[in-house]
Amino acid sequence: ILFEGFALNRDEKIGGNIQSIKKLKQADRTVSFISKPAMRHYLFETLFKAYGWKPSAVSLKGREEENKVVQFDLCKDNILTSPELDAFGYMYTISRENAITRKSPVGITKAIGLDPYDGDMAFYANHDLVRRAIEQGQDAQPNHYKPNLYNKEEHLSIYKASFTIDVDILGRDEWIVEEEPSFTDGKLEIVLDVKEEKKKALIENIKQINHNEYQYAISDGVVGTIKIEKIENRYKVIFNLNEEEKKKRITQILQ
Repeated sequence: ILFEGFALNRDEKIGGNIQSIKKLKQADRTVSFISKPAMRHYLFETLFKAYGWKPSAVSLKGREEENKVVQFDLCKDNILTSPELDAFGYMYTISRENAITRKSPVGITKAIGLDPYDGDMAFYANHDLVRRAIEQGQDAQPNHYKPNLYNKEEHLSIYKASFTIDVDILGRDEWIVEEEPSFTDGKLEIVLDVKEEKKKALIENIKQINHNEYQYAISDGVVGTIKIEKIENRYKVIFNLNEEEKKKRITQILQ
C-alpha cells in the first residue's frame, strides 16, 4: 500500500521542546518512517471504529511492583471472544520461563517514506489559550501565562507499507495447560497458571457437543469451538473459529 502522510509518528523530544519524527538512514539520504506498533495501532483503531472490534482486556504481570508489565489478559479473552487477539497475537507470561504466545497472523512492516527528509521544522505557540484566559478576566500577563512555545519536525511524504494475513493461523489457537479444564453450567474453566494464585480463564456461553469438545456461541450465532486433548501429563486446548466468522474478520481487515 502507498499513501500520503504527514509526520504521523513522533519520536522522543530533542533539547526539551523540539518534537522530532522517527527517521532512519537509507543509502545516502534520511527518510521518515512510521513504526510497526503505530501501524498496528492505526489499523486496530480503524477496525474498532468501523466494525466494533472491542479492545481486549489487559492486566499487569510481574511479582515485583517496579517490574510489572502490561499484557493481554487470557483469563478474560481468547481468539473466539476477541478478534484483536486473533488477528494481532499476544504473549501471556505464566512464569519467568514459560508463556503462552501467539504469532500475529496479520503481518505489518514499517511504513517507509519515499521522499527524503531535509530537516523541515516549524514553530508553534498556543496563543489562543492565552487569549481565552485574558477574555475570561484571568491575570494572563507573560509572567503568569506563557503560550507554550515549541518546535516540531515536519515531513510530508508518500509512505510505503506491506501487510500480510496468514489465513492458516488466523482463527486457530492452542494453549498448553497443566490441569484438565472443567465444564459446569455453561462455563468452561481453564487453569493457566497453577503457581500464581491459580490464574483461571472462565469462558461463558459454552455448550458441550461431545465429551472433549465445546461450542462457543453469542446472540449472533456460533462463533467457534474449543477442543481438549490430553498430551502425556498435560492438556492441549484448541480454539477454532468457524469459517463464516473467519471470513468476516479477514474481509474487515482488508476493507
